[in-house]
Amino acid sequence: RARPGEADELLPAAEVRRRLSRCLGKLPGHYADGVRRYYLEEAGDCVTCATEQGISKAAFEKRLSRARKLLAKCMEEGSDG
Repeated sequence: RARPGEADELLPAAEVRRRLSRCLGKLPGHYADGVRRYYLEEAGDCVTCATEQGISKAAFEKRLSRARKLLAKCMEEGSDG
């Protein structure tokens, strides 16, 4: 059996986008908003995004960290999750 990350386990880009979109939709609102704003809309740095959400930079960075973990778990579950 192949180890995680080996070439034969890579997904087509369209499938990755589909899964990511589905997983992003499963995140709690404040996590999804932060991910969309910071990564997808490239709104600026963490300070800018934190200010928009009315929280500290540290709190925003923690939200991003938690959101990334939730997204990674969801992506690993694949289409079954």
